[in-house]
Amino acid sequence: MELAGSLFAWIQQRVGVRACNWLLVVSSVLILAMTLVIYDVAGVPEDTAIAQIALGLLGVTATLGVFFLWGGMWLHWRMTLWAGKWSKRFWAVVLFLGFWYGAVIYLYAVYLPRKGTIG
Repeated sequence: MELAGSLFAWIQQRVGVRACNWLLVVSSVLILAMTLVIYDVAGVPEDTAIAQIALGLLGVTATLGVFFLWGGMWLHWRMTLWAGKWSKRFWAVVLFLGFWYGAVIYLYAVYLPRKGTIG
């Protein structure tokens, strides 16, 4: 987790906060899309080579997005000074038990409203 947070901080310094916010949103969308594919909700046909390549690329980018998003949200949680004791505990439980889905919730409920708009 510390390595993912360090990666998030490094990317944020290199590309800026606005671009980093866009990457977080894209990561969350990829994670949710991959969840739909894994649980076969999307109904994606897997019998063609192009579909297998596309699903493989989606899987790889969603996996990278998981580390980027989860590590970044933990880093933001750790550096948060505005929250009260119970609020920080609540979000720690959400991030810890929710894994990347908890990070998606934290992104839209806490991080983006505090950082402002992404566009």
